[in-house]
Amino acid sequence: MNEREIAMVCAQLGRRQVLKAFAGAVGGVALTAFGGGAEAAGVGGTAQLNSSNAPNELVISLPSGSRTNYPLQFGRAFRKGDIPGLPQVALDGMPLALQQVDVKTLHDDCSVKFAVISVVVPLLDMRERVLSITNKAVSRAQPAETVANMLTKYDFEAQIGLAVGGRPLAGAPISARAMLNSLSDARLAEETAVPGGGVNSRYWTVGPVCTTVLLCDHTAKRWDVGTNATKAIRPMFHVQFWPTLGRYHVRHILEVADVTKLKDETGLDVTFTTGQAAPATRLFQAGVNLFAATFQTRAHWGGTDMPRANVKHGVAYLASTKVMPNYDSSIVMNESALASYASDWLGKSKTLGSSGYVRKAMWGTGGRPDFGLMPKWDCVALYSGAAHMHDIAEKHSEFSGSWAFYFREGSDSKVIFDSVPGKGRVLSKVSRPTLRIFDGNNRLVTTGVDGVSVDGALSALRDGFDHDAAHTPGLFWFSYITTGAAIWHEKIGQLAAWSLFLPNPGLSYNSVGNGRLASDMILNGIQSRAWAWQMRNRARAWWVSLDQSPEKDLFDKCLTDALAQMGGVHDVPGMMVGNPVRDAWNANHAVWFGASITPRPNALHYWEATGPYTASNFTGGNGPVPDDFGGFGQAPWMRNYITMSLYHAVELGVTAATPMADWVAHQTITVANGPRPLHLGNYVVPAVKVGGTYYQTLDDIYDGWSNPGTSMYRNGGFPGSGAPNTHLVSMEDYASIASAAIAMSHGVPGQAAAWAYNKPIHQNSLYYNHDPRFAIVPRIY
Repeated sequence: MNEREIAMVCAQLGRRQVLKAFAGAVGGVALTAFGGGAEAAGVGGTAQLNSSNAPNELVISLPSGSRTNYPLQFGRAFRKGDIPGLPQVALDGMPLALQQVDVKTLHDDCSVKFAVISVVVPLLDMRERVLSITNKAVSRAQPAETVANMLTKYDFEAQIGLAVGGRPLAGAPISARAMLNSLSDARLAEETAVPGGGVNSRYWTVGPVCTTVLLCDHTAKRWDVGTNATKAIRPMFHVQFWPTLGRYHVRHILEVADVTKLKDETGLDVTFTTGQAAPATRLFQAGVNLFAATFQTRAHWGGTDMPRANVKHGVAYLASTKVMPNYDSSIVMNESALASYASDWLGKSKTLGSSGYVRKAMWGTGGRPDFGLMPKWDCVALYSGAAHMHDIAEKHSEFSGSWAFYFREGSDSKVIFDSVPGKGRVLSKVSRPTLRIFDGNNRLVTTGVDGVSVDGALSALRDGFDHDAAHTPGLFWFSYITTGAAIWHEKIGQLAAWSLFLPNPGLSYNSVGNGRLASDMILNGIQSRAWAWQMRNRARAWWVSLDQSPEKDLFDKCLTDALAQMGGVHDVPGMMVGNPVRDAWNANHAVWFGASITPRPNALHYWEATGPYTASNFTGGNGPVPDDFGGFGQAPWMRNYITMSLYHAVELGVTAATPMADWVAHQTITVANGPRPLHLGNYVVPAVKVGGTYYQTLDDIYDGWSNPGTSMYRNGGFPGSGAPNTHLVSMEDYASIASAAIAMSHGVPGQAAAWAYNKPIHQNSLYYNHDPRFAIVPRIY
């Protein structure tokens, strides 16, 4: 299909129908362009404020040695309008002969939004090579590798062995070859052609460079196994076939997610193998615990593993697409800190159930590297492109399977949205409105028509992996954006869907209640940062959802309901007035705040009801309390997390979040422009006066509060902690978080003046080149 034909289809059918028109034999937009990584090193100096003209380039190299015909598959987000046809990839200015593009989503002007790109680089060594991406006219769809070829032209086999005490489970080992052999080209094409993608075995990428097949059965559940008749374990394989190389890459996946048969499967001996003629054991591990709502996965090449490449995806370009915040692209990572990461990583366990750098018990207090819009290691990988950092990022996505918030619908009677069957898809509140899933999943509702089915008692310990809505890291985003791998696409959706069931459908208009209707998909929580992180996760799930998919509709509604609820609670001017969720919460807002608080007026835009902080928290740099302090304070850094997450959602295209984002940002902008801007660095600020009303002005706070504010900077910049020149350096001072919130608060009155105060501190910070999580600068529009 050429550009003119695409334009005609867009004009006739509208954006939501375009993919259906494209589908053809295999569904999706698997249009292959023939013809023909990373950015150049940063230069330091002043913060780059404008990324809109950043070149669409990646820079690639090998850490050591050289390879001919190096296969590379990566995900790529594009600015609206950049690619009206298809992306075309050139290596050092020359179009690559072997390249393939699989478009996943489109902008509303029908230009490409996100695609998975597969290339074969003729020679890759330690020299940095530039992959540049430009637009070309759309080419015709290319055929997938046939099932017959997959079975005969490769030494293809991958197996998952499962045993307890040396005795194989019934049905094990599970064979990827057998799963593939049970399919036909027509069956794979049919499942792929389901609008928005099917749920069983199907294609993810299609064409002569790389055909990716997702081998799974979520409806008949034919391949499920387990230690008893429940068969709670679902095996899956994601296999890339590279025809010109005669090689394949396979991801082994084990999952216990089906809500019709949740069970803790413990003490398993797990074996992953590759190869048909001479099977090679790629992993063997005894005593693996596969708890309900978790997954475990690892990936290998068939035969000898390929070395991982250094890939710089381009900080400035990705920021310009708005899938990433506007990170300061002038920053260059500290080489000694990168080397420290590499050496420390060598000593970390990589086994199933490992935790790496994350804190297993999410709810633990204190700073840590997984807080923020993305974890620290993902940000360092984005900036540096270093192969070992990409390995750390991918492994942590794999490690994250040990937290228990991955659920999949397993019932024939449930839908995901409207009348679309939910079986095999993410769990949806549309057909389970009264289900509640608690933080940590220590309790799962098993009664009533909406309850899940559980075999036996579920562990509350799960080898120490205990998750929490208020401390959920930004999982899988970097992995999906940079690799385009199907597994991370799916896990982003499962992570976000979990938040639909956190409110209590049996309670009403309070901090844990569901409010108007049990089916409303609001987002409550007793900590404001819980709202921030789950809003972030929902916005990302909406962004990655395939066009025409029911997941897109589901996450659109859950975003709308969550925004409407809090827009009503805070009476945000002009926000969703007339929306029944908004109006119901607006009418009942006082219940949410509690009887001891008079929540309106709220001129400084406090978020919480009472907040968890009392006079005992006003110590050191935060004390003493004001003379008219009413007993409750709030954490400005939590509110700044909300600001960042809301503006991240806005930048991803959730424009309905703009009024709320502007409303929340107001307090930080006001403090920055007030007489005591050092209060930006506070741990806690006074919120409620004697009598139960909020402070309405800064003067109202400051006239009874002698503290001038905490120290915001050291040596002219925001302070870091941890040993310099090592991976231990952390840059999450409360003031640097405030600075990031100010940078993202586009359009709020006073933002320019607030940034003028923060900019020199940002520029003089010593350790953003170790930890750039909050190294965000304003965009130029």
